[in-house]
Amino acid sequence: MSVGNEVDALRYFLRDPDAEIWSNSLLFGLYNQAQNELQNQTNIMEGVVGVELPPEFQSSYTHDWEAGLISGSIYQCLRSQGNNFTFCFQWEVQQHYGVAAPDVADNGTYAYTHAWEAFVGSPNKPPAVPFPDDFRNVKQMFHDKIPLMPIGSKSMQRDDPSWVTRSGVPLAYYVDSEIDNQFMLYGRPTTITWTDRPTEDMVTSVEDDTTNEELGIQTISTNRSIVDDDGITVSVVDTDDNILLMYDVAPPDIEGLSDDGYVPPFLMKYVRHRVLELAYMANTDGRSGKLASYWSERNKLGIEMVKRFRNNRYKDMDRHLRTEKGTGSRRHKHPKLPDTYPQV
Repeated sequence: MSVGNEVDALRYFLRDPDAEIWSNSLLFGLYNQAQNELQNQTNIMEGVVGVELPPEFQSSYTHDWEAGLISGSIYQCLRSQGNNFTFCFQWEVQQHYGVAAPDVADNGTYAYTHAWEAFVGSPNKPPAVPFPDDFRNVKQMFHDKIPLMPIGSKSMQRDDPSWVTRSGVPLAYYVDSEIDNQFMLYGRPTTITWTDRPTEDMVTSVEDDTTNEELGIQTISTNRSIVDDDGITVSVVDTDDNILLMYDVAPPDIEGLSDDGYVPPFLMKYVRHRVLELAYMANTDGRSGKLASYWSERNKLGIEMVKRFRNNRYKDMDRHLRTEKGTGSRRHKHPKLPDTYPQV
C-alpha cells in the first residue's frame, strides 16, 4: 500500500480532501513522527537479514566530501587525519608530521580500499560490515550459526594487543564508531575464500511468497520493504559463513505520495490515530481540542493493544534446540496390560 492511499484516508477523517488546511508536507512529518513513536513504544517491527561476508559495496571513497557525490552502497576506505592528507600505514602519520624515526610498525600488513580485499591477506584493520539502512538495535547476531556477543572496542584493544591481525572463528562483534552505521567482527573469519566464490550462495528472498497477516510476525526483507499486503515478508538466508542479524528497526521517513508504506497494513490504523491527533493539535484553522482528545484516546488504546499482542506473541513461541541430525524424542510411557491378558 502506498502512502498516497493512507493520506487520502487521513484527509477523509480531517475533512480536508483538497489540502486547504493541512498540506502534504505537514502530514508527511506527522506520519514520520507517528510511525517512529509506535516503534519506540512497542518494538513491534523486527528485521531479519543475512549479511554476506565479505561485505559487498558498490564503490569506495576516501574523503567525506566524496560521499555526497556517489550513491548506493558505499564504503569509506583508507584513513584520514581530517584534512587532505590520507594515509595507508601507521608510520606515514609520524613521517608526515616530522618524526625523524618512526617507531610504529605495521608488521607487514597492508591497507585496502574495498572490504573484500581484507579477506585476501593480512589487513591493517578489520573490515567493516554495514548494518541495514533501517537498523536501530541489535537483538541477536550469529556467524555461521554461532552466536556473537557484543564487546567494547576499548576493552578489546586493551586486553588483546593482536586484535588487528587476529583471525579464526569470530568471538564477538563491536561498533568502532557510533556515527558510522557498521560493525566489525572480533576475529576475522578464516572460513571465507574469495577465489571462485559463487555469487548465488546466499538467497535473500523467495518469489511469490504468500502468507497470512493473522500470524502476527513481521520479518522485513533485505531491501527494507513489504512486498505484499499481508504485512509479512519471508526471507530464505544461507547462514553458512555469513552473518544472520536480528534487529529492531527504525522506520525510514516518508518523502512522497508514491513511497511504499513501511508499517504493515494491520498496524497502519494505529499510526493513523496518532497522525490525526497531532493534526488536530497543530496550529492551523482546523485545530480542535475535542477531536485531538478523541484521537488521543484511540491512540493510547491502540498502543496498549499492540503491546498486549506483542507480549502474547512471545509467550506463544515454541522454541526447540536441536542438533544438525536431530535429537531423539522421549515419550512418557503409561502402564498397560500385556498383550496375552486376559488368558483364555
